[in-house]
This record gives sequence, C-alpha cells and structure tokens, in this order.
Amino acid sequence: MPWTWLLLLLVLGCTPAPAATRQGLASWYGVEACRFNRDPACPTASGQSLYTLIAQGIPYAASNAYPLGTKLNVCEGDQCEEVVCLDRGPHPRLHRLIDLNPKTFHALSPLHVGLLPVTITVVSQP
Repeated sequence: MPWTWLLLLLVLGCTPAPAATRQGLASWYGVEACRFNRDPACPTASGQSLYTLIAQGIPYAASNAYPLGTKLNVCEGDQCEEVVCLDRGPHPRLHRLIDLNPKTFHALSPLHVGLLPVTITVVSQP
C-alpha cells in the first residue's frame, strides 16, 4: 500500500526527494511582492532579504517543490538559466511550479509573457 510508505516517511520526519526533472509553468516576481510583507527588509523563506538578493544579482527562485538552497537549471526550449531556490511559493492554487526573479525570466522570455512552460532539473541540493 503506497500510502503506508508516505505515512512511515512522515512519522520518521523524512520527505521524499524531489524529482530530478519536472515540467510546469514559471512566472516571475520581484520587489513588488514586498508590499505584502510586513517586515521592511522583505525576507524570503531562507531569511535573506529580497532587496539584497536583487542588489547582489543572485538568481533566486521560489518553489514549494524543492528544498531551500537547491540549485536548479530552468529551461525553456534550448535556453537554460541556473537559479537557487531561496523562497517558498507560488501558492498551489495558481498551478505554477516555480516563480523566477525578473532577470532570469527575462533571459528566457519577455516579462510581459507572464507564464512560461519550463523544464526544471536539479543541479545540486543543500
């Protein structure tokens, strides 16, 4: 029974490893998301300030499917960009796999596209 394995993993405090390659929709987000954050530093789930990540040019991403600190290769067709998962989101009801920083999204497609089908491959995990 497959659900018994899941229950056993939850009881032991383990979670299944994320799939090595996934396909789904990507969007982008930047400092405009900070208006929903009460902390003026606008911390991400990793604790790093979104303002600092952008200022330092760190290619951040948000996903619920990968552990924080996971390096990912995000591809749209032949075009690929590497990002680090440093935040959580997007909300499951939005049916997106990942939210990218604007610079990375723009390297794959113009920002006005909004949603982009991508293939995501795990490069390394923390």
